[in-house]
Amino acid sequence: MVFSSAVFMFVFLPICLIGYYLMPKLVAKNIFLLIMSLLFYGYGEPKFLYIMLLSVLINWLIGLAINQFRTRTILPKALLAFMVVYNIGILFVYKYLNSIISNVNSIFDTDWPHPTLFLPIGISFFTFQAMSYVIDVYRGVAPVQKNFFNTALYICLFPPLIAGPIVRYTSIMDQLTDRKFRFDDFSCGIKRFIIGLSKKLIIANLIAVVVDQAYSASDVGSLSILMAWFGAFAYLIQLYFDFSGYSDMAIGLSRMFGFKLNENFNYPYISKSIVEYWSRWHISLSTWFRDYLYFPVFRTLQSRKNPLTGKRFSIRTCDFTALFVVWICCGTWHGAGIKYPLFGLYWFVFIVIERLVEEHLKKRRKQLKLQKKKSSAGIRALQHVYTIFVVLIGQVIFRANGLREAVRYLLVMFGVSGSATAVFDEKTLFLIQDNWVLLIIAVIACCPVLKVLEKRFTGNAAIALELVGNLLLMILFLVCVSYTVNNSYNPFIYFNF
Repeated sequence: MVFSSAVFMFVFLPICLIGYYLMPKLVAKNIFLLIMSLLFYGYGEPKFLYIMLLSVLINWLIGLAINQFRTRTILPKALLAFMVVYNIGILFVYKYLNSIISNVNSIFDTDWPHPTLFLPIGISFFTFQAMSYVIDVYRGVAPVQKNFFNTALYICLFPPLIAGPIVRYTSIMDQLTDRKFRFDDFSCGIKRFIIGLSKKLIIANLIAVVVDQAYSASDVGSLSILMAWFGAFAYLIQLYFDFSGYSDMAIGLSRMFGFKLNENFNYPYISKSIVEYWSRWHISLSTWFRDYLYFPVFRTLQSRKNPLTGKRFSIRTCDFTALFVVWICCGTWHGAGIKYPLFGLYWFVFIVIERLVEEHLKKRRKQLKLQKKKSSAGIRALQHVYTIFVVLIGQVIFRANGLREAVRYLLVMFGVSGSATAVFDEKTLFLIQDNWVLLIIAVIACCPVLKVLEKRFTGNAAIALELVGNLLLMILFLVCVSYTVNNSYNPFIYFNF
């Protein structure tokens, strides 16, 4: 079931809201919401329910055991290690095993049997949530949750279940046992849901037509240079509005039930560096890897000696090694196939370059005794262009159907493909002419225009702005309803991860 479907908006959600608010006590509300979350997840593939529920049960039991034997020396660490192996093992079996066997059979001309395993939807997200809970209990950051149903609700809560945000237990644990209805929260949740729905149906789905024509061409080499660039740029728009649209809907729906989730996007395309970009894009994932992988690897290296020199590892070595591990894992998290770890390696290289450049500039300022000055408008513009260019190239690797296709697509973009590539063609010009208004709206929506207006308008002007905004949301919702009724099934991109 997807948020942008008629079944969800006009059947599931009304039943869920009415039933939830008819329940007299919070315990009953939680149980009802858990049941509805399981129905939501099992609507498409009921057979995957047992995988998620088994994950909830095992991680809950491990959390209890770690808390029970906290005073022991080795047992908590052994339990934590078992938890990591179990969760990563589940991801490996369902997400990567088929691909690995296929590649082995292809490379070594073997005939290993293929297991018939399908990827359980949302497994990457609920597995990371479960892991973060157990790790936080082990670290003493969060108290153990003794109520199984509360643990299950935390992991299975349907708004963020399929494609995030990845919710930390520490950010939601108090809300599991203490939530009150507030009309402002409910109203805010509805508005946020409509914004996300509009991002998905009005922008992401429409621009997907351009993306599919570019990336799904039978022969990538037949594309014109302009079409290759236009398709790559269109995919930046599609991916952002598809994924951030889902996050907006998940945050809005959670708000309707009294849960306040952390933001997952913060206008990433206004970034002036790749480091800043990843602090604004898929925030819940980047901070998860930072807290649960980068810091442990960094601290482990910092406490060890280099076996070759017998000296402590330098801060830079610890930093770059931890970054390498994080980005290879982050790339691999997105899917099976060689292009995904290379996708992670791509970001690692640019982040390291930026850190080295920043370190060099810092030394130069120190040598010359200069204070760091605010960059001029021209420098900031160049930084924006550089960031968007690097992101665009990286997303070509992400979107292309395999590494070979990604290389061919990039060669076409830069006019160095083996065939005689045209600079532009009539089909591309028609697509640009047909979508230029949508693209302008999308580019404006990528910037915090409304936030700036809200700060500048006060008094009656602010009230008028709010009224106009509410009216616009009503119009957008009606447009979305028409698309929902008329369009066929169109899942979110991150359902695949």
